[in-house]
Amino acid sequence: MERPEGIYPQPPQSYPALEQHEQSETPAETYRRAQRLQEAGDIHGATELYFSTGYAALGVRVLKEAGLMEEAYQAAKAHKEYGEADQLAVQLNITDHEFNSVPYYRGGDSIQNISYGLESRLRPGATGERLGFSGFQDKVVADVGTRDGRFVPLFRKLGAKDVYGIDPSEQDLQVAVDEHILEPDHAIATTAHDVPEELKGTFDVVAVFNILVPNSERAGFIQDLSDLLKEGGELLITAAETETLLSIRRLVEQRFKEVQAETLWKAVEGNGEHKFLIVAHKPTSAPQPGDDQFATLRPEANS
Repeated sequence: MERPEGIYPQPPQSYPALEQHEQSETPAETYRRAQRLQEAGDIHGATELYFSTGYAALGVRVLKEAGLMEEAYQAAKAHKEYGEADQLAVQLNITDHEFNSVPYYRGGDSIQNISYGLESRLRPGATGERLGFSGFQDKVVADVGTRDGRFVPLFRKLGAKDVYGIDPSEQDLQVAVDEHILEPDHAIATTAHDVPEELKGTFDVVAVFNILVPNSERAGFIQDLSDLLKEGGELLITAAETETLLSIRRLVEQRFKEVQAETLWKAVEGNGEHKFLIVAHKPTSAPQPGDDQFATLRPEANS
C-alpha cells in the first residue's frame, strides 16, 4: 500500500478552528472547546484544536476512533507520535514506512521483527540511503559477528549478491550452515582480524549489527573492518548504547570518510538494540591531515 495522503502531511502552521476565537484563550479553554467539538461530531475541528494545544496523542486517538485510519497515520507522523505511526503502518500495510521502534507487536519471532524494522531503514530511498549508503544490490557483504546468520536473509532480501558470515563461534556458524543460511565456505569461523588474507580487501559492504566490543579492543576492531573492505567500500554499524555510538563513531572517523549517524528507534527511550546506525566509506587513498572528509553526527543521534 502506498503512503496515504492525509490532512496532516506536516504539522500545521495555523488552525482554522483556533483562529475563529480570541488569541487570549488559554490551552485549557481550547482543550475544553475541542471536547465540545468532538462531542458534536466535528472530528476535524476537534483534532485541530487537540494538536494545537499539544494533545497530539489524543488527536490521533480521536481520528482512529472515527475510523479515519489513514489520516491518523499521517497525523501521528507529523506530530512525532512515533509508536502510533509504527502500529498504524503495520495495520494499514504501508510498505514505505520507516519504523521508529522494533515492531514486536507484529507477533512471531523477535529476530524477524528486528529484521523487518531494519529493512525499513536500509531499503532503497530510506534512512541508509539518506546517510550515503548505496545499498546492498549486487554487493558482496561480510556480516561480522554473524552468530547464527540471523541477518543474512535480510542482506539477501535487499539484493546482496554474496554474503559471508564471520564469527569466532563454530557452533553458531554450524547452525547457519545446517539451516542453509550460509554455504559452508562462506561461514568463516574466526575473528575479523584473523580472516584469511585472500578475503581481505574483497568486500563491498561490511556490516556489524549491535556492535559489542570492549573499549580496549575497539580501535583495533575498526581497523580490522577497514582491512576487509575494498577501497570505496561501505561500513554499516548498529549500536545499542549512546556511549558505544559516540566512541565507535570517533574511531570510525579516524579511518573512514563521509561518516554519518542517526537514531533509528526514536520511539524508544534510552538505549535499545540496534537503536543507532553509523554509515561510513573507506577512502580510496589514505586520508591526509586536514582533509575535510568527515560529516558530523546528526543531532537526533544524541537523543
